[in-house]
Amino acid sequence: MRSLACLAALLAIAPPAVAPAATITVRFTGSVNFTHLALSSPFSVGDPVGGSFQMTTTAIDGLPADPSIGRYVADSTLTFGGYSTASESIDVTVLNGAFDALRLLARSCISPCQMAAGLPFHNFRLLLFDATGTALADDSVPTSLDVADFDASPASLATLTFLDGTIPRDVTAMISTVSVTVPEPGALVLVALAAAGGAARRRGRQPSDR
Repeated sequence: MRSLACLAALLAIAPPAVAPAATITVRFTGSVNFTHLALSSPFSVGDPVGGSFQMTTTAIDGLPADPSIGRYVADSTLTFGGYSTASESIDVTVLNGAFDALRLLARSCISPCQMAAGLPFHNFRLLLFDATGTALADDSVPTSLDVADFDASPASLATLTFLDGTIPRDVTAMISTVSVTVPEPGALVLVALAAAGGAARRRGRQPSDR
């Protein structure tokens, strides 16, 4: 009981802490449905596909003047069968308007990029599309996603591209699940309490006015 009273006293004297940014994790899974002949090894139709990207709920919108388009940068990982890559950054575009779409685009990977059939990695793209414009609430960072809210084939599609000289060679996959993991509210409360406690302690250490 004494500890609860101390906590209550701390909250009473501490200034309201700014709500901490939550780091969300978006995961997707699917399976390969097409591979170019040049990439038939190591890829095969039916290979499992999976990936994830992380970003904060307070990520800065690269297009703040346009309320229908949100553009963000996130960290990502990707696996196509036995091929995997960790992207240094991935562009996440959220479209909310006449139609809704979530687009991921990765143009780079942590060096050295893994090659496939001797061909270098070029980019990765994922597109979820909804012609009804009801899948997304706005152009902000999505905190919930359900692949069932988007259109069926061929919209929910992931593409991994390699370069054969200057010619792109693709492996595509149908996306079957998309999920978003958001930290539990209790964890965010603890972070906020810690921030409030730290602010109170810093105030307590300040020298008194002379």
